[in-house]
Amino acid sequence: KRLSCISKMNEKEIFSLSEILLKTIDAVDRKNSYPSYNILYFFAPPKDRKMSMHIEILPRLSTWAGFELAGSGYLNSVSPKNAHETLKQ
Repeated sequence: KRLSCISKMNEKEIFSLSEILLKTIDAVDRKNSYPSYNILYFFAPPKDRKMSMHIEILPRLSTWAGFELAGSGYLNSVSPKNAHETLKQ
């Protein structure tokens, strides 16, 4: 279901989202010795029906260097396939 922000969710959807976030964070914690992380919540502009909200969990698994500190990007050293396989276990 595409939503623009959390305020559009009903109680059941908010509960489901919180369960997913907790399970995901628990998997990241167990596989990576409880790293620090940031959780980013992205909401769609109010009148943009094409965009939807999404959440990103960014574990701090390495030290940021020049590219990350000076730019607006982040170099991920873990492939999505490897991350998925590790977190599934």
